[in-house]
Amino acid sequence: MLCISGAWGGLEMNIYRLARYLTERGHAVTVIASPGSPLQRYAEKAGLPVELLTVKVKYVDLGAASRLSALLKKKNISSLVFSVAKDTYLAGWARWFFYPALRLFYYQQMQVGIPKKGPVQTLLYRSLAAWIAPLHWLADQVREMTHMPPERIRVVLQGIDVPVFVHARAQREEARRHFRLPPGAFVVGIVGRIDPMKGQEYVIRAVARAVKAGKPFHALVVGQALPEYLGHLQKLMAELAVAPFVHIHPYTDDPSLAYAAMDAFALASVQETYGMVTVEAMAAGLAVVGTSSGGTPELLGNGQYGVLVPPRDDAALASALLRLMEAPAEREGLARAAQAYAASTFTIDAQCAALENLLGSAPEAASGPSR
Repeated sequence: MLCISGAWGGLEMNIYRLARYLTERGHAVTVIASPGSPLQRYAEKAGLPVELLTVKVKYVDLGAASRLSALLKKKNISSLVFSVAKDTYLAGWARWFFYPALRLFYYQQMQVGIPKKGPVQTLLYRSLAAWIAPLHWLADQVREMTHMPPERIRVVLQGIDVPVFVHARAQREEARRHFRLPPGAFVVGIVGRIDPMKGQEYVIRAVARAVKAGKPFHALVVGQALPEYLGHLQKLMAELAVAPFVHIHPYTDDPSLAYAAMDAFALASVQETYGMVTVEAMAAGLAVVGTSSGGTPELLGNGQYGVLVPPRDDAALASALLRLMEAPAEREGLARAAQAYAASTFTIDAQCAALENLLGSAPEAASGPSR
């Protein structure tokens, strides 16, 4: 599995988790990472085989492509899975120039966004054995925005370790103490990188609306913060006089503890491709209010398993959360339905089985160099 990224966000975490899951199922998986990257550290800590590769030129590092090919041949690896879009160039050039028998699988994590129909992009995409989309709306986007052969576009939902989250709420009292939350408060949580696109500001503004209406709820905000945006949020909390109601905590390796402390979950992202935290919250038995953009509507069954509100609309967000706070029967019914759906749909076993089938039966018609 290839990921030449020095960051540690959803993309990198998903590659790491997938490598671990497939290894646990008996597959020989090697992680190819950048030297000193968080992925290298986490993979080595988990006992996964790790190979290091340095890329110096973003799109046309043929030296790195040659080294990648030599590494794969030496380890007798014929299938390569990657998720970061820019790694398409590294993997594609490795196959095109140095290793024609290599089968490439791009497991999409971000939306395409703009048309990618240029000759180089088309050449590289048609070298893929399969383009794997985690949601149907993303697969539709690939068909519209690229010249990728439709028969090689597949949908494989991303899974989570369901039991870890299903039993999370049993830790409720411990979790409340850990995050220093008032024991009897109604707590709305948001988990994820603290940056403007994730919408923590709108949750804080929703808290302010609730406080003004005399029906306050508390917000638990958990994630790795961009310093400038964190400063903006702290200033906003002071201006709105809601600091006592907003509890900001750093990223945790055990997000189940955060979900255990919550009564409801808010996915306030401006545009979320595939909110793993949404699936985790559903599995944890929480009612979810999510924005009606990106992949969130599909994850929530277009409103069947959660409440959808417009992005950047703190009034609608506050209204939905207050309704859930004041209607415990409705909230618990929604939470039970969401949990049952997540537990039956977004499992690691289902994801890995689909990938195993795909890697074992991918079309051999991917275009490549004729030599």
